[in-house]
Amino acid sequence: MAQRLFAGSLLAPLLTVAGIVSAHAAPVAIPGEAVTGAFPLPSKEGDPLANLPPRTRVISSFGERAVFSPDGNRVAFVERAYGDVFEYDLRTGAIRNLTAHIPNSGFLRVHYMKDGSYLLLGPRKMGESREETRASHIELWWIDAKAEGQMIPLGLTLYEGLAVSPLSNRIVWGNVSPNVGKLPNGIRGKSSLSIGEVRLENGVPRLAAVRTLVTRDWDQCLLEAQDFFDSDRQITATCYVLTRSKMPGAKRIAESQVYTIDLASGAMTHIPTPIELYAEAEGIFPDGRRTTVECGNDQAKGLDLCLLELTPDHPRYTRLTRAQDYGEYRFSNPQVSRDGRKIAFQIGLAREEAGSGRGILIMDLGEEF
Repeated sequence: MAQRLFAGSLLAPLLTVAGIVSAHAAPVAIPGEAVTGAFPLPSKEGDPLANLPPRTRVISSFGERAVFSPDGNRVAFVERAYGDVFEYDLRTGAIRNLTAHIPNSGFLRVHYMKDGSYLLLGPRKMGESREETRASHIELWWIDAKAEGQMIPLGLTLYEGLAVSPLSNRIVWGNVSPNVGKLPNGIRGKSSLSIGEVRLENGVPRLAAVRTLVTRDWDQCLLEAQDFFDSDRQITATCYVLTRSKMPGAKRIAESQVYTIDLASGAMTHIPTPIELYAEAEGIFPDGRRTTVECGNDQAKGLDLCLLELTPDHPRYTRLTRAQDYGEYRFSNPQVSRDGRKIAFQIGLAREEAGSGRGILIMDLGEEF
């Protein structure tokens, strides 16, 4: 079983209180703070879980990389890096393990297809290290919507994340070449995004209609697909710049940039964010005009959630959470429900590996948000 966050601290009572609040309170709009540059340094004592934004609650004291089901009634998440996949029912509060019956080497991510079936990202077997496994051994698997059968490999090894259409069976994923087993250091290569369809034939899934969408040199950036929008005509993506930086104190990823990509032409449009901040797009609103973003002065020192308008000309950028006020905490990996009424995200510690989480939270949004 996964390590639970902050054992013996504020999390357990917050779970109880959150259950009472969410059962009886109507959602309201979430206030935000305009972002124009670097965040203030940490200035508060205590735990960010004790000072959550309005109508925000903890639903699980463990887990990371949460995603909403197509109907918005369930949240699937990974127990921990290379752990099992769990699902939380927002109506009943019940949690079930989706992969306990499947022999596996653990998973890093889970996604819902439009029909409710699941896509899982995980290794067939572990590599020489956790980092090397993540960079070069992650495969794509499918299991049925009831999560009762065995997982079926789709014959795809991919780099980092996956964009899954809410309207069709299309997906977009990333690859690096050559596959060196770690982030490149002095090696020239290519980063690309590909698009394809997951087709079921007699109950058996396979990848079809695969084509390369866009390719960049490593010295430009590493590409990661994020979310479909605009009726499946575009996706959001993050471009991780490794070889230059204007960000003081930055770690391995020197700069992160937000893009939209046209799926017909492959044209990339840069969405500017303050150069002082790390900015990784994750989670799209159904109107396709806004995305949630992981934001912070340095991803190795903490992250919060921001809201970014997808307009290339001076987009509005709004901070939604204040985890970094309390030190090296991360509120990260946001996902927006398909009705735009909720955001699922995780809490974690900045000193731990990227993407790791120690609990799942839900932020309820008002209709006017």
